[in-house]
Amino acid sequence: MASIFVAVAFQALAFQVSAQTVCVTGAGGYVATELVKQLLENGFNVKGTVRSLKQKDKYQHLEKLDAALPGTLKLLEADLLKSNSFDACVEGAKYVFHTASPFHFDAKNSLTDMIEPARNGTENVLRSAIKAKAQRVIVTSSFAASSSFLPEDKPDSGSLYSEEDWNDFIDESVWKDNSQQAYIASKSIAERKAWELGKSHGIDVVVIQPVLVMGPVLAPRVEGVSVGTMKSLIEGDPLPFAFPWCDNRDVARAHIQAAVNPKASGRYIVSGRDTIPHSYVYGILSKGLPQYLWAKPEKEEPLNPMVDNTKVKGLIGGLYPLEDTILDMARSLISANLATPKKNPKTEL
Repeated sequence: MASIFVAVAFQALAFQVSAQTVCVTGAGGYVATELVKQLLENGFNVKGTVRSLKQKDKYQHLEKLDAALPGTLKLLEADLLKSNSFDACVEGAKYVFHTASPFHFDAKNSLTDMIEPARNGTENVLRSAIKAKAQRVIVTSSFAASSSFLPEDKPDSGSLYSEEDWNDFIDESVWKDNSQQAYIASKSIAERKAWELGKSHGIDVVVIQPVLVMGPVLAPRVEGVSVGTMKSLIEGDPLPFAFPWCDNRDVARAHIQAAVNPKASGRYIVSGRDTIPHSYVYGILSKGLPQYLWAKPEKEEPLNPMVDNTKVKGLIGGLYPLEDTILDMARSLISANLATPKKNPKTEL
């Protein structure tokens, strides 16, 4: 089912693209890599930024995609904290996809390692886009900009979170000595900066808010919370938290549709409806990959509704089945030797 609506969506997109040039910041990242892949598949000329062209291991997978797919790719160096650093990438781009931002929970200094790179980087990219007169900027924010996940933070509707919600727990007292809250606050602070600049300078901004992004891994390395979480699951650890998941292929499609669809506007939370507990993930992995051992859950836990995802489904037409997301990601890490599962002796001959 997923492959059908994905094919239809991109078949329609193919008629809209005529070698358009786009900019993707942080092109080597987990989410950005899938975005670059889909852009190249659809014939876009992609200009992407990386921190250093000397670190070829960080972007070699992008060059392989460029060689195999119809579009073109040009990589440039850029620094989130340097003014005008993104000018060269944004120049001539119709759409700017700003995906570059820290995603980890181990900042030693919350202000300099997390808040400033997220906020100032967003400002630097937006100012470059404003100078270049880009048609639209698509900002990769996070569901963390809508919810702080603190017990006292509740959705405005009283039940499900939606694009109308904001994470207002962004005072320094919340995040100064808490690296996890520093990441969460950084997304709300950076997104607010994007909206502020878009409004004051008359540039069209659309925001994509993924929840926990999972799905197949294309880069030959393990970095970040998403990939690290699946690696831990594969190597025998239980899922440490129940949280809504989304597929990186849906996140990429949402970015592209947010750019090319003239009616796209505002914010889009990319998410399944429910929180996903370990018992659910265990059921999928143990059934789909029975040749490996998986950490058994202590108890069955429910899938609890958390997110109203009506708006994003209206934008992209549907979401990948969660079973595909889980199994495709696990298989991609195992086949690339990025995670080593334990063999299940009961399935060995």
